Amino acid sequence: MTLTKEQRESIQILKNIRHNLHNRRRECMVEDCKEKAINSHLLQRHGILDNIIEDGHMIELRPNDMFKWDPKESPIEFKLIGLNNAISHPLFCNCHDTEIFADIEKNNPDLYAYRNRLLFTYRAICADEYKKRFEVEFIDRIIASSSLRINYHDMKYAKLGYMAGIKDLSQMRSLVLDELNFPSDRFEFVHLEYPYFPIYASSPYSFETDRDKYNSSDLWDGGVVHIIPLKEKLHIIWGYLKGALNRDMNEYISKWKNADKKTLGLLLTDLFCQRIEGFGMSISLYRSISKNNIRKYFEFQKTTYQTYDMNRYADFNMFEGDIWNTYNISE
Repeated sequence: MTLTKEQRESIQILKNIRHNLHNRRRECMVEDCKEKAINSHLLQRHGILDNIIEDGHMIELRPNDMFKWDPKESPIEFKLIGLNNAISHPLFCNCHDTEIFADIEKNNPDLYAYRNRLLFTYRAICADEYKKRFEVEFIDRIIASSSLRINYHDMKYAKLGYMAGIKDLSQMRSLVLDELNFPSDRFEFVHLEYPYFPIYASSPYSFETDRDKYNSSDLWDGGVVHIIPLKEKLHIIWGYLKGALNRDMNEYISKWKNADKKTLGLLLTDLFCQRIEGFGMSISLYRSISKNNIRKYFEFQKTTYQTYDMNRYADFNMFEGDIWNTYNISE
């Protein structure tokens, strides 16, 4: 697609805005801490991601190059990422990142310990809140720019969506922090094990089917999912606040229990297409996936942006290929 001069100039402005926001000093997310936030990894670099890394890299979903912008293409793409940048965001200062998460930064962390599950959950929620606050800042700067021709209505509508997400994440972050400080068994975790497969994620998800909640102050039904590859096992941990498990969400999580190989492939594709915002995989796995499946992934994802329907499911397995063909779920 050939861009006009005005479009190229607009893209350059947008790219500069995002670049400036990325380079802006961020403060630690711990209350009253003014220290500079470092790049906090949602999953341990050495001990968890070591099980994925190949030649110092892995594959993650990342924003597309704005200079290659095409409205017909997805705004995100699969990119080669170095270990230092994998599944990470500027969340906490060095002191708090080390102090708070010491128990899950050990080699082979105990994934069955309630507190450790809460720690993974706390960091994932903070990361998602950071990402949404970043997008709000981006929108505010676009609106404030005198050099861009934009649809203010669309921008403001998008901002409202991010703000609703921030509200829920902030509430959930406070609940998890309270539980870490004063444990009262308020959270429940469903821990599933499968044979090792080179994928990873740690992210909040929502499964709200009550449309009356969309514009209310009530906390949406949802939680956090952690996909952690350790040695010979792939651990998938669903966490949620007790009492916030609606019927549809319960049925969805139940599908993962005792899933056969075909079902697991469909569920993983569905999860990565529309339930969470980010995940990663090994280079070998990515290279084994057909281009047609990658195309189908982005096509399905695009439809989920256009229509909010929690009970719509992906009907294909994006991971089909040489590695998936040898995957034995019955082990």
